[in-house]
Amino acid sequence: MSRDGILLRWLDAVPLPELGSPLTVEVALPGSSEFGNRVMCCATTVMRITRRQDGCRSVGLHIDKVRFRAVPANTVPGNAAPDLASMKTLSDKVS
Repeated sequence: MSRDGILLRWLDAVPLPELGSPLTVEVALPGSSEFGNRVMCCATTVMRITRRQDGCRSVGLHIDKVRFRAVPANTVPGNAAPDLASMKTLSDKVS
């Protein structure tokens, strides 16, 4: 994720979006005593779809708009996913 874009590894079980189509991405943020539990909601546009040599697909998104919303303390937005430390990375490089 960068200031104006997101690169997602796309799961084979999920249908690919079309180039130019809108896509909303929600990122659960760590809770804080000042802001509570919040979600960063990104309105994006699909800019590119690529397939790597290992067969993994990636979807490049341009962030058009960002907003934050509060979520109740006892809920997890979207599908609960493993923490980032346990997720496989696409690359060791950050650009």
